Amino acid sequence: MERIDGNVIETMVDRGLRLLTRTYQASTEHRGGWYHRLDSPNPGPSATASGLAGFRVHGHSFEHETACLRFLRHRQIASADRRLDGGWAVNTSFGQPVIEATGLVTRLLVRCGLVLAAEGPDVKRASEWIHANQNDDGGWGPLAAQDSRVWLTAMATRAVATVDPRSAALPAAVAWLLNARDPTTGAWGEVDRQPPSVTHTAYALTALVESGVGNENRAAAEAIDAAYDWLGLAFDPGVVHDDRARMESYNVVGVAPDGRPFTWQSTIWHPGACPSCCRRWCDNLERSGSTWSPRPWRPCERHNPPRDAGRVPTAPPRSPYGVSRRSSTRWRTHERTCRCVRAASSLRCPGTRQSSRAAPISRSLPSGS
Repeated sequence: MERIDGNVIETMVDRGLRLLTRTYQASTEHRGGWYHRLDSPNPGPSATASGLAGFRVHGHSFEHETACLRFLRHRQIASADRRLDGGWAVNTSFGQPVIEATGLVTRLLVRCGLVLAAEGPDVKRASEWIHANQNDDGGWGPLAAQDSRVWLTAMATRAVATVDPRSAALPAAVAWLLNARDPTTGAWGEVDRQPPSVTHTAYALTALVESGVGNENRAAAEAIDAAYDWLGLAFDPGVVHDDRARMESYNVVGVAPDGRPFTWQSTIWHPGACPSCCRRWCDNLERSGSTWSPRPWRPCERHNPPRDAGRVPTAPPRSPYGVSRRSSTRWRTHERTCRCVRAASSLRCPGTRQSSRAAPISRSLPSGS
């Protein structure tokens, strides 16, 4: 069996980093960064932290790294109000710090080893902002007293666990995520107990695995196993984006520190479901030494279809806490398998048991997201 070609991955990484280099936007006082629309001249904190992490995670230097750190420090809010101090506002939140930016920036600064950077922002204050804006139910909305949401709670959980794996905020956050599952499938949707999506389930699982809850709580480990089972049944490796969860929008309503009411519509564009799922499986396979591994799809038998009318079984994936206990098997149509060969190139569905002749996953895969 073929290995994943690390040279192809490196080529794609280099193309992405060249794009970021070309689209870097300098601002005033030796600061700069990116906005999520790369043609915008007004950088934002989330995109700037993500762009900076792209270079750091892949071991590439970036000549404007210090300017990006200065920008993030400049945009970090300073206030006597602990629910404002230390957070980041996005360009469209009217100066209100939100978890959409603060959670992402905080996690990436720690992930990239920039906590003590001389020109960087204050990660301790950022972490305190996240804690101060946790809802009483254990989850997070955009800011305190807003309805808790799955994506935002998972984002904040990842940030908190990255800064301090023993944080007092984690147990309540994990409990909220576990209680927010769709009771029928055991997976996650946009808000608590909503029908699930591949995108939200992959992201919630990422947060729970990174929190380490499954190492200490058997019930949580079993819930994670069940969600992996659902993800293995719902994930289609021939589709990059999850059209049911390409973005989510919601209103944010509150009162500013000066007493004026504010309302805005927040919109989060989600990354592709296929890369998120592959990253989730590959990361766990690397950590656990699992006997499950991604491998190439078998060649399309267009001229010699199998006796079962072209159906190819794939087994549910293994979670970090053990082989799935479910015996269900997903059946893919032969036609879909053909499309997967073209769309996913050499990757087999990450749920297929590795044969004794299958090559292990290449160690050149980047581990970060």
